[in-house]
Amino acid sequence: MANDPGHEPPVELAELQDETIDDAILQRLFEDLDALAEIHAVHVKGAPRRRAQEQPVELREAFELLRAGRIRGAQVLYEYDGRSWCDTIIRQRDGHRLTRIEAPRRVASLGES
Repeated sequence: MANDPGHEPPVELAELQDETIDDAILQRLFEDLDALAEIHAVHVKGAPRRRAQEQPVELREAFELLRAGRIRGAQVLYEYDGRSWCDTIIRQRDGHRLTRIEAPRRVASLGES
């Protein structure tokens, strides 16, 4: 069936990176993003059952809120080295969960004004 002209080829999914990071790595992540990446949008999530805020915030503000425990997570859409990325950082008991995926350009452009 893969060669059947009536069928679409399978969708290729982007590689997903997922790991738990400590406060020191979180600090370095935000410093690197701030210095080296072109930030398209940053969204924050206040509580597990709440939707993320629609209004983007500044990267530094999201970092401060996350580090202080005032938000549950942040999502950063950015470009680095000619590729678009989406990092999602969720606060956990044992640190922060970082999920990173290469974002299609059309998704990254949604954060631009």
